[in-house]
Amino acid sequence: MTGKDKRDATISHTVQLCFLIGVMLLWYFATNDWGVNHLLLPNPIEVFWQFLDIIKTGEFLDDLWVTLSELAIAFAISAS
Repeated sequence: MTGKDKRDATISHTVQLCFLIGVMLLWYFATNDWGVNHLLLPNPIEVFWQFLDIIKTGEFLDDLWVTLSELAIAFAISAS
């Protein structure tokens, strides 16, 4: 990788990170300051804590198993 390629990759990653931060800030302000209904758009901090709770309890494992099974079946059907 040349110096120009590394610089281009760094710029690309910086733009991607800034975009992600911008989206998160808009989400936060929309739910906390701009009065968007929490039924339409939940608070990102509450979503984060709920996500951690789901990961800790393993609540997602049954749904993950169903999704992966369906994916395997679809792949098998398309391969035959």
